[in-house]
Amino acid sequence: MYLSLATPPTMPLADQEKTWTDEIGHPARARPMSGACHVYVWYSSDRMANLRIYLPEEQRASSLDNGLCDRSKPLIKQVFAKIPWK
Repeated sequence: MYLSLATPPTMPLADQEKTWTDEIGHPARARPMSGACHVYVWYSSDRMANLRIYLPEEQRASSLDNGLCDRSKPLIKQVFAKIPWK
């Protein structure tokens, strides 16, 4: 798992990933990519968190796991609940 905080290049579209936005409480997007679940959460135009949850090493190259983000929801919600957004 890897978490970074950054200045976002753009804000998400209003209808983008409504399920993730409702669950996390901030505009959010989650996408499986390259053996990982990439989660982007925008707090404002100048703050964004990027969380990456990786498959085990032996599964990364041979698998595009589209269910990884959905299975990781409980962990993702716990991580973003602990970020001091203020």
